[in-house]
Amino acid sequence: MGILKNFDAGSVKKDKVVTSSCPWTTISPGLAYCGFCKNAGCRAHNSNVVMNRGKGLHVVNDDIAGGVLRCPACRSPVELAYLALFACKATVTVMRHAEEKAQFEAKGDEIVKIAAAGGTQMEEALVTVDAKVAGDGCVVM
Repeated sequence: MGILKNFDAGSVKKDKVVTSSCPWTTISPGLAYCGFCKNAGCRAHNSNVVMNRGKGLHVVNDDIAGGVLRCPACRSPVELAYLALFACKATVTVMRHAEEKAQFEAKGDEIVKIAAAGGTQMEEALVTVDAKVAGDGCVVM
């Protein structure tokens, strides 16, 4: 199991979805990881890329350690900048010395960004995200 540093569930921003023709920036309902591709030979070099995980229970640490964070354009490893939630309700659990839970909802054309780069938390933590999208007993309005 990997260890996630700099995670701050209190560091939340909301943005709006924008239209893009680039497949590496397309977000799907549920959880997505966002970062920047640093491969100089990649067409997405220095661009924000989206790695969709969708609905369900995700252990963020395991996804990082397991190589899930790869550029969709070139498959090079990507450093996580933030978690994004789209068209879903999610429970984020952070386990440090005690368990902390936070509920989030992304509705309409809204994207909820969690733990944006520059967060102040330096402790190590285990982080899980349980994302439910419409049709999973969840109504996103």
